[in-house]
Amino acid sequence: MRIGWATGDTISLDPDAAFAEVQRLASNQREPITMSAQTLWRRLHERKLLARVDNRGNRVRYTVRVTLGGAQVPVLCFDRSVFFPSAQSGGGQCGQDG
Repeated sequence: MRIGWATGDTISLDPDAAFAEVQRLASNQREPITMSAQTLWRRLHERKLLARVDNRGNRVRYTVRVTLGGAQVPVLCFDRSVFFPSAQSGGGQCGQDG
């Protein structure tokens, strides 16, 4: 199952698939996740691990919309260095069509 993709210095994850995988891995280690996906995304944002969020309106949305296969889809956007610390950060383009 694909949960995301990498483009340049950016890693984009499908939020539902990523959370399901996190739950599966945690359960296999007998350390179940006891928080909601929204709480996990908020904590990632608080720790400045999300490369981009959507700040429209007066609230933070932890996913950004990208065009994939002609459709707008929400993704969690990370700098590659979050997963690969030796990678250089170059300011990825997650959610920035153009």
